[in-house]
Amino acid sequence: MLIRYVPAHASAAGRPNLKSKKVAIAAGVVALIALTGGGVAYAAASSSTATCTANPTITAGATDQSFDVHCSVPNVSVTSTVTATSTSTVTAPPRTVTVTMSPTSTTSTTSTPAPSTSSTTTAVPAGLNCGPNPSKCGYPDATNTGLSGPVSPGPCPTNGNVDNAVIQNLDLVDCSFTITGKNVTVKNVRMRITATDRWALGIQGAGYAKISNVDIAGKDAGSGSVQYAIFEMGSGPTTIDKVNLSNCMDCIVGEGTVITNSYIHDMAHISGAHDDGLMCNSECGITYRHNTVYNKWTSTAAIALFADFGTPRNSVVDDNLIAGGGYMVYLGGNNATGIKFTNNRFSRHLYPAGTNGGPGGGYWGTSTEWSPANSGNAWTGNVWDDTGAVAK
Repeated sequence: MLIRYVPAHASAAGRPNLKSKKVAIAAGVVALIALTGGGVAYAAASSSTATCTANPTITAGATDQSFDVHCSVPNVSVTSTVTATSTSTVTAPPRTVTVTMSPTSTTSTTSTPAPSTSSTTTAVPAGLNCGPNPSKCGYPDATNTGLSGPVSPGPCPTNGNVDNAVIQNLDLVDCSFTITGKNVTVKNVRMRITATDRWALGIQGAGYAKISNVDIAGKDAGSGSVQYAIFEMGSGPTTIDKVNLSNCMDCIVGEGTVITNSYIHDMAHISGAHDDGLMCNSECGITYRHNTVYNKWTSTAAIALFADFGTPRNSVVDDNLIAGGGYMVYLGGNNATGIKFTNNRFSRHLYPAGTNGGPGGGYWGTSTEWSPANSGNAWTGNVWDDTGAVAK
């Protein structure tokens, strides 16, 4: 009996150590020729004794190794399937083992399929399409802005003219107040107001403030709205953080203002109004960083640096999620300098690509009044939210 065994992809380092074996074969019992690195199992029809000798033929560096096993088996009639086993690792492609025995020949073929693999296909890579759900990408929305604790009804504050005053934990209805004091703190305050031609919270004169975790809204998006949620025209450095503003037409207006981690959305509109989420209209010096700003109206912008009363300069608009408006951003006009517009995301979820023939995002397009050649102006790292492609 000659058995030819070819293990798949055996290396020289994994050569089988083959020795002569004598195997007793009993009727109906499977005798295993135990060969290191490979072996053959077969069933005998009658009791007998087989003497088997392995003759290795091994080539160093070869990917397939083979060896012959010579067995002397008198008067053996094989009636069962012959299979081959191996301790070597089998990988794709499948292997085929052929066994020939004399005087009776049996050929069997076994296949070891390649390991199955599976893959998960994601329609859009993680980190894109943040527009409908900003916080899934770490941007501000209703889940991480606005009130930070309980609030209670109270009278409209009258201490906005006091330096270092603290106004906090209030639930205010139809209240409009103005800050003229220095370093005034406003935190954890909710305001609901109808004021289509004025502000809810104003900062003027020598005043400046630290405003955080406030929730300001008009009572509806039309006749019950508020023109300015926060109107900042003070002389000092006002900072605004984690505010949630809605039903406002010009939600935050100011010069020299630092606005971070805030959510401006569901803006209001009355006939003839221009709507802007974040806006300056003079010499600016603003920083808008890591805000979500959505303007569902075609007039005018999500973020606007206007030159109505001066020349915008030395301003940073960075890492914001922006959508909507006629144009998503107005960027200072022909004379603006030092405008850094960087790492922002443009979402098309309000105005899909192709709206009015443009690329989407805003009704008319992405940006206007941008002068890239002016001193200090930079547009870098800005991308489309749905694709990650560079936005120009």
